[in-house]
Amino acid sequence: MTNTKEIMDKFNEIVDFNKVYTKNELCAILNTIYSDVYSKHKTVQKKTTRQPTKYNIFVSENIGKLKNEYSELSRQDLMKKVGELWRKEKSKEDDEVTNKDESEDEVAKKDESVDESEDEVKNKAVKKLKKHVIRKMKLVK
Repeated sequence: MTNTKEIMDKFNEIVDFNKVYTKNELCAILNTIYSDVYSKHKTVQKKTTRQPTKYNIFVSENIGKLKNEYSELSRQDLMKKVGELWRKEKSKEDDEVTNKDESEDEVAKKDESVDESEDEVKNKAVKKLKKHVIRKMKLVK
């Protein structure tokens, strides 16, 4: 049922057609019904909130510290300081991840280079080629 239909149905239930109403009385009745209908729909359409991002958490943890340290700064300048801190922290994390990835790549390269003869490489290539040809043949059928 649409909101308008629901409002009109309730209005028809409440209004006594044998009684004479003023314009203000009818408006008051309609306003009450309108509020009731839309307040029900608002409770049903409850908005879900997103989880805070790492940046949101970082700002909430550090803005108070910076406010105490730099009490003379405006809110905008404090946010600039927090942004600078965030960039420094983010670059530290990125460097750590990069170093970890590089060390993992080195280990993987060492593992790959161990005992791989030319025959093994050729056999792997042939197997991949066979699988590829088989897939193509299935698609053609």
